[in-house]
Amino acid sequence: MMQEISVEDWLARVPPLDRAILIDVRDIDEFEGGTIPGALHVPLEGLLNRIERVVPDHKTPIVTFCRSGRRSREACQRLAFVGYEQTFSLRGGLEAYKAVVVP
Repeated sequence: MMQEISVEDWLARVPPLDRAILIDVRDIDEFEGGTIPGALHVPLEGLLNRIERVVPDHKTPIVTFCRSGRRSREACQRLAFVGYEQTFSLRGGLEAYKAVVVP
């Protein structure tokens, strides 16, 4: 099931987010331009081909993000479709993160 989560809630790391894997679903050029510390890069294009190697356990919570949130919601839907049980889209994406962490 896909849920949106605010940057503040994600940063608070409340369960189950305390053990969530953070996935940047943007293109490689965007990722190389800067990302959230600790994020793994698995682009939306090809996500389903690579996700099993990155997160083999379908019960592991996953937080996806992109620039503003559209692609991360799509990523969550795709992940839920193939059986991932806890997918969260970071509301507002990297832009929201920057607004909270780098005011």
